[in-house]
Amino acid sequence: MSAQEQLDRRKFLKTAGMIAGVTAAAGLVAGCDTGAPEPAAGDAAAQQPEKVAGAFGSIIEDIRKRGKITIATTLKFPPEMYRDPKTNEPAGYDVEIMKMIAQDLEVELDLVDVEWEAILPGVVSGKYDTTLCGIVNKPSRLVTFEFTRGYVPYDLWLLVRADEPAKTWFELNQAGKKITAQIGASAEYRARDAFPLAEIIPLNVPEVMLEVEAGRADGCVIELYLAAPFAAQHPNTKVFAYPDEAAGLLAREWGCIPVRKSEHNLLHFLDSWISWYWDRGTLPAMYDRIVGPTLRGEVTWE
Repeated sequence: MSAQEQLDRRKFLKTAGMIAGVTAAAGLVAGCDTGAPEPAAGDAAAQQPEKVAGAFGSIIEDIRKRGKITIATTLKFPPEMYRDPKTNEPAGYDVEIMKMIAQDLEVELDLVDVEWEAILPGVVSGKYDTTLCGIVNKPSRLVTFEFTRGYVPYDLWLLVRADEPAKTWFELNQAGKKITAQIGASAEYRARDAFPLAEIIPLNVPEVMLEVEAGRADGCVIELYLAAPFAAQHPNTKVFAYPDEAAGLLAREWGCIPVRKSEHNLLHFLDSWISWYWDRGTLPAMYDRIVGPTLRGEVTWE
């Protein structure tokens, strides 16, 4: 790392710390007028000042004290998060972001590879500090989590059989049609919105695409970075109407970083972190370098 990059990182940490500190102070002030009764004069315990976390907030303070940040993901989705087939080490765009976050916090990265269904419950319980797995901030998740701004774009397209005669994707919205989508993911909810007359079949990846390849489903709502290499490997399938977005793009969403509702300082730190590296071009360039070849058909994945 160059001296200038080291200086930039120090500036970012200092700025993020100040923002988090101000946020913590503002939260304390805003919480003073609660309408609760005043403590009795003789209640010594009640008169003790409330313990205020450090400038970075409680969870960041805990992370730095323990010397590691625990981030969950599922290493099954190349080129975003997967295991390098040569080394079996975690790799991908999301993994590189995890490493950068840990480096800027000056701690080790404790990356935990778990099944998709276990990720968010693990964050809620405190087992993991957060997750980077392209989690979209759909409304039902806002009840439980706060979300940063997006760090990874997700375009949802329809994977169909190569001989599909439909001219537009909404022609598949009819009774008797079967549409697959990843269970519990935003693709499932988009599928239900876009194809209310069809039968929606939630499955895991890659089964969602294999059902189309085998002819047991008419289409699959899925992210382009997964659909494009699959279609290249299975010539009896195609990404419907690609690259004509007007005819084939079902949705453009953004993967975000979720944090627990109580951890506002971690939220502000991560949100500022994404803004810093996205606006200066670091993350877009890294996305194009790692994910771009897959989207352009230059790389395929088994």
